[in-house]
Amino acid sequence: MDYLYYQRKINDVIIKCPIEAGIEILVYNLLDECIGMDEHALVDINRVRKDQDSRLSTEAGISDIAVLSNDFVFKGKCW
Repeated sequence: MDYLYYQRKINDVIIKCPIEAGIEILVYNLLDECIGMDEHALVDINRVRKDQDSRLSTEAGISDIAVLSNDFVFKGKCW
């Protein structure tokens, strides 16, 4: 993890863009660095509608992001 990269990016967020969108990107980048890419993938699923794939649902609904195994296939289909 490059501390100066994140310091520069957080300053960009504060100055140049809406806070929520900018922070979301930083969180995704940070989590992506922490996940073992050989076994898992960080996936943005905030556009998935409820009841499309029960494995992505929680009691609170559909999350914005998910950590999925590399062999996960949405709705049992290959793209």
